[in-house]
Amino acid sequence: MITVNNKFHIPNQWEELSSVQMCKVARALCLLEKGEVGFMEFRLLLFYALIEDDTKPHPENEVYCENLFRISEHLTFAYKFVYPDDKFHNFPLEVQNWLSKHLPTDAEDPHIRVAAKMARYVVPDLKFGKQLLSVLPGTKLRGYTFEVSGEVVNTTITAQQYIDANTMLQQFHSYKEQRSLEQLVKILYCPAPYCSEKTDKLSVKKAEEGALYAVMYNYMAIANWIAALPKYDILFNAPDKKDGKNPLGPNAPLYNLAGKGYGSFNEVASMPLFSYLDLLLKQTVDAVLQLKSIGKKKSEIAKELNITIEQINTIL
Repeated sequence: MITVNNKFHIPNQWEELSSVQMCKVARALCLLEKGEVGFMEFRLLLFYALIEDDTKPHPENEVYCENLFRISEHLTFAYKFVYPDDKFHNFPLEVQNWLSKHLPTDAEDPHIRVAAKMARYVVPDLKFGKQLLSVLPGTKLRGYTFEVSGEVVNTTITAQQYIDANTMLQQFHSYKEQRSLEQLVKILYCPAPYCSEKTDKLSVKKAEEGALYAVMYNYMAIANWIAALPKYDILFNAPDKKDGKNPLGPNAPLYNLAGKGYGSFNEVASMPLFSYLDLLLKQTVDAVLQLKSIGKKKSEIAKELNITIEQINTIL
């Protein structure tokens, strides 16, 4: 939280946002992603999304406006710059991190001078473990819970809900259809116990578009946070991305676990999310150990299971 003159209290990280602020920030990000506003305008929209209406600057007060504009330069949590040039990845890590949050300006650092000539684009920076919208704005629908306390995660997300949400999220990003976004929200705000058939009876028409995007961004952040956990690195960071085609579709892991005797399909589908991920992790670990026991080399195991030797070393 940024505090100015003991009067302004401005969030500077996702976890500090109220549901109202989250929706406003989501609307600004949506406009940025659609190309309807440029970066400088987006940064001002972000600033206005985070302050109370009565604290907006008066245009005739130049000093006041300048000070608040400078504050907006420190509100970098919601976005990051991406440099597609491969040379960028040869920069020192601290320089890469700085450039991911700041525009390259005149500086003595030669890397920053080089970066100023590189192509770049800005994207939402989404990775945090907190549900910010317990109730879908504009409706009475209560969504999933997700809260991190120390090393403990409390969530109501089930295996099937996680798979369905990820499938719909991917579909929305592929085709940009409004119905996919609405279906994603229905999945995440389906009354417990989750069942995909229940979503057909839900309506999110009363929720504003900003709220729908806020739900999507919030879930993306949580999914990214989970994928970044070191424990699950072997599940989410395969060296070769496969096309994902499987005759069983996205539910293939559920059928696989059911076939291994972990319960019926419905029982596996209703598992708590992290129990499900732990079982997937156990399957991979068991597969590595089994291949090692029959004399397979690490390079052979890596190729067969589509994992890295570094990941294998965390098991053997």
